[in-house]
Amino acid sequence: MVPNGTIVKLTPKTVFKIEAVLGRDQGSANSFTLLTGKLRTVAAKLSGSPTAYSIRTPTAAGAVRGTDFAMMVAEGQKDWICVQEGQVEFTKLDPVTGEVLGTLDIKAGEFADTFSPVFEAAPVSSERLAQLFSDLNFAKLDPAQVPGKAPSTAPAVEEPAEPVDGITPVVTPGPGAPAPSGGTPPAAAAPGPAKDKDPIMAFLAEALGFQVGSITIDGVTYAKAIIQPKLHTDSFKIGLYLPVIYKSDLFNPSDWYHPRGNDEWSFGTDQVALLDMVTDGLMDLMLKIRYVEIGRQGTDSFFLKVGNLSTMTMGHGSLVKNFANDQDFPSIRRLGLNTGFKTENFAWEGLFDDLSDLQVVGTRFALGTGMFEVGVNAIADLYIAKNYNSNPVENPRGNYGNPALLGFALDTQLFKFDLGLISSLGFADVGAYAPYFRDAPVTLLGKNPIAAGFATDGVFANGTLKNFLISTGVYGKILLLIDYELAFRFTKGLAKVSLFNGTYNRGKMAYLDDIMNYLDGTTTSEVDGKTTMGIYGSAGADILGMVQLKAGYFWPWSYNSDGTITWAEDDNLEVTLTIPKGKIPMIKVSGSITYQRTHFAPTVASALLGTSGQGVNLFDSNTVFGGELVYGMMEGLDMALQVSTSVVRDASGQVLYENGQPMIRPSINIESRISF
Repeated sequence: MVPNGTIVKLTPKTVFKIEAVLGRDQGSANSFTLLTGKLRTVAAKLSGSPTAYSIRTPTAAGAVRGTDFAMMVAEGQKDWICVQEGQVEFTKLDPVTGEVLGTLDIKAGEFADTFSPVFEAAPVSSERLAQLFSDLNFAKLDPAQVPGKAPSTAPAVEEPAEPVDGITPVVTPGPGAPAPSGGTPPAAAAPGPAKDKDPIMAFLAEALGFQVGSITIDGVTYAKAIIQPKLHTDSFKIGLYLPVIYKSDLFNPSDWYHPRGNDEWSFGTDQVALLDMVTDGLMDLMLKIRYVEIGRQGTDSFFLKVGNLSTMTMGHGSLVKNFANDQDFPSIRRLGLNTGFKTENFAWEGLFDDLSDLQVVGTRFALGTGMFEVGVNAIADLYIAKNYNSNPVENPRGNYGNPALLGFALDTQLFKFDLGLISSLGFADVGAYAPYFRDAPVTLLGKNPIAAGFATDGVFANGTLKNFLISTGVYGKILLLIDYELAFRFTKGLAKVSLFNGTYNRGKMAYLDDIMNYLDGTTTSEVDGKTTMGIYGSAGADILGMVQLKAGYFWPWSYNSDGTITWAEDDNLEVTLTIPKGKIPMIKVSGSITYQRTHFAPTVASALLGTSGQGVNLFDSNTVFGGELVYGMMEGLDMALQVSTSVVRDASGQVLYENGQPMIRPSINIESRISF
């Protein structure tokens, strides 16, 4: 920068604004704004000058002088600073009112983030420091040539700097600086505030978690003692789940809960054959992983998610959108895998619901130039009838011919742009589903037989395309704050956009019944004459870093063969609310709630109109619900109440049924959370 000599390095897609430069265009200060992205600044220190620099971000301000530091802003996730040399006064601000929420002195080798549970300066290792600055090396400019960077041979006392934008830069006397002249020693400093917790201890308290309490699984109440260590960095997250869930005797392994009949602490010692011992040992070890996340899908060139996952999406979500494998956690723990990578012109994604008991598997390949992209999606539930109702009275079809459900889609990215404050991506997808029967299903009395193999006539027959889907819309971000999606959906017959969603595992047997009734002639004419259209919209935002809210709704209507239009029953509601721990000042309460349901509006309407006959039940097999409320009793001790709905299973892991529907019971968990 001319004339002061400061140099700045910006990473790609960084939104950075120069508000004013001292000495240019009548500028009276050096003021900058970082809206999103990452930068490194080597700020000049001009001898005898009050020159200082202020950098504003959505949630912070930094006042600097003669400093080498980096800053990064990712909306709603991080707003951090790391100092390599010198010192910065780092102030946390309310993003709406600008009110000062706290101020730290960040010295060389320290790091702070306004989104951290505790706003404090923490030391970073030399390896971590090098990693944070790895993409910020100057190619042509030399930091050593910045005024004030050359080492000084004589210590000096710097003059107090003038405030910039209401923030006074920190000025530190050099080593051995003389005391102020005048003969009168300065008055003793007043006692400061209590010293913050040691950064290392604060990290350990956050990373190591221990819970004791009770939990209800499949209608049985157990006691539990669980250690859940975790480690989160900018690009890597891992959480472990080390449980002992027992009925009455913590020290008696035979009294412990065995998920799906498996003794997860045997590590193969309860097996006889060598291969079984190795396999069981590996799976017992993998069950201790609650989640591992590397990178972010859609943003980074590579991403990996392993474990119990609450959201998995492929492409634009026409087949798979927010699919989850953790609805019954912890009674059922799974080793899911969702991964992918992208280059300039190619992308691949893969999805596996449970590597220990694989059922749902999917993949996507895409080619494009960045603005325009074409992709192919494939998804399969290999054993959709695995948990069929074995009661022959309620389910005379038995195992339905042991079918697999296959889905295919062609997706296109029509446009994509990112202007910093607003970004958007337009898409148009088309797809279809078809079942494959390994055996011929049982033929019901008076119904058409269904042959083994692919039921392709359910998609295309007599020159007519049937049971297909179309989805087109846009999604992106507005003002760096609000994530949005708006889409038009068109389906013919039984096809559904985003069939593999958060409620899929709860409702897939009902969907399989619809397929069987269509193929055996029961509902063929009705389904062939059914066309469903609808609007899907969703929005999510991180409000002041204190509340995270996301909601979405699909509003469908059907155009029937007789020309009438009716409100379709296959609507879908999604609501998620999160209050992070320690984000709301003076309040010790945190928590979250998630509610997903299909057939939401029809259920409420029938109850209000008195046509349901059984009242309203918003927590049946069409619903996935989970929530927790956490209260901070004291430092290091929280009390938590967790409530969720889960499918009831027998000792072997098979789903139990009630009145022809999967049996759903509430799971209530009360626990004490101890931080070491």
